[in-house]
Amino acid sequence: MMNTEEVCKEIIQSIRGKVSHEKYTDFFLSHPYSNTALAISDFFLEQGIQTSSYLIKRQDIKLLKDCTPFIIQVKSENNKLFGIVYNIDVTTAFWYNPIKNRKENISISLLQKLFSGFVLIIDNTKKIAHKPNIKSYIRDFFNKDFTFMIYSLMTLSSLVFILRIYPTFSFNIIINFILIAIGVFICLSIINYENGESIYLKKICHKKKTIDCDSIIHSQGSKVFGVHLSSIGLSYFSGLLLICAINSTVVLNSLLWIYLLSSIFIIYSLYYQIILVKKICTMCMSIIVINIGLAVNLFFVADTSFNIKDIKEIGSVIICMYTAFILIQTYINGKYKNKEFKREKYTLTRLKNRKDIFMKILMQQRKIESLTDNIGIVFGPSTAEYKITIITNPCCYWCKELHKETHNLLWSRSNIKIQIIFNVPSSSSNMELEVSRAILGRAASPSTYYASNEILDFWFEKSYNNLSLFKKRFIFPKTILEAQDNKINEMYFWCKSEKLYTTPSILINGFLMPDEYELKEVLYMI
Repeated sequence: MMNTEEVCKEIIQSIRGKVSHEKYTDFFLSHPYSNTALAISDFFLEQGIQTSSYLIKRQDIKLLKDCTPFIIQVKSENNKLFGIVYNIDVTTAFWYNPIKNRKENISISLLQKLFSGFVLIIDNTKKIAHKPNIKSYIRDFFNKDFTFMIYSLMTLSSLVFILRIYPTFSFNIIINFILIAIGVFICLSIINYENGESIYLKKICHKKKTIDCDSIIHSQGSKVFGVHLSSIGLSYFSGLLLICAINSTVVLNSLLWIYLLSSIFIIYSLYYQIILVKKICTMCMSIIVINIGLAVNLFFVADTSFNIKDIKEIGSVIICMYTAFILIQTYINGKYKNKEFKREKYTLTRLKNRKDIFMKILMQQRKIESLTDNIGIVFGPSTAEYKITIITNPCCYWCKELHKETHNLLWSRSNIKIQIIFNVPSSSSNMELEVSRAILGRAASPSTYYASNEILDFWFEKSYNNLSLFKKRFIFPKTILEAQDNKINEMYFWCKSEKLYTTPSILINGFLMPDEYELKEVLYMI
């Protein structure tokens, strides 16, 4: 998991917001500058939370005590780590340490040494990120299908198990079941950790002198015949859960033999960690302790005698273990392949979002030579380096969606000007013509030139497809509206002559924007 993603998660949690894990992952893997403050700011903007960035003197950080929580850049290699300050006073601060991946107290003097001077203030007063509720919890629960499968398996096994043992209660069997259930959760947590989906386990497994989970979990020795030991462990404990639900003393007694056979993996794991790597994984050791506990728990109560007639019932044990292994491996292999596919997709996305590659692709597109500023409405400085031309229609849904990306450009980017051209034929509906006339009529008045941006905002954001509301807000004399018909026809016939039939169509400096790109991607590169 990227540091920027961790920081955003911590902030959202601190303001009691709720964002799905998939949204974090998809956003940061696809962002062209995923390890920067820009990515953090863009993520919060997407959630409706405003941010402000500043460069300040390091000794002035204690003056921000009323702005907590806020994000700071920590001095590190290439300055790519970000921390969070939750509380700060004259002598100490409570913060999220990105180096140790944990929250801790720190002296102001040490914090000032680590602080690079860059700070990102979060506007959390509105707390727009949606609050967690019953519906969001249920949705997230069912979205995590694998976790749901495990929980369902455990619940079903528990029910059958309780019904089976009710007449003859056994404390040892209860302990056996609880230990197996804990083993399932630990193995599931390790698998999530391998996939970068468990920030909490990362905090538990942070590096110490002898403890380093990464060195064990992501090493070559963590696989047997190409299968991760965490996957084998999850299959093992899931199979044991199924066995526990079988109403047979012979089957339950066979568990002891399974525990003893698993000692081969215990010896291998201990040898690999202590002798070869010389590091300990706390989660791996907990699995070893659970397995030893399972064996000790059943050793004094299980009947280890063997009868040839028991082979048929023992066959059900093998079926349970094999079924669990096949189901778990099928799912995990699919999950790994899907993750690899996403990783390749995001790698290509980042490559695509390099400015030099984009400009080469752009120059290969068709150029509209007849495009001038004398047609449509043009916003922004005439000397701007880039001109974005948008062929639009007031009643086009996708034009409405595109307007969300462009309406703030005039105020945030001095190197861009925007040209709006309406592709509205004279045979259009009354609504298309009337809205086009009103917008052009507002732009025709020099004193209200930039106010035509206001009328565009009102139509696309507040009164879309509601002509009566729009006409109540903007009232123009009939003569001004009818005077715009020639302009509307001129734009329509120009679009037709250049074979620009679809809306919205986007031109960048006269070149058609490549189909492989969206405008929000292009804005990172110009």
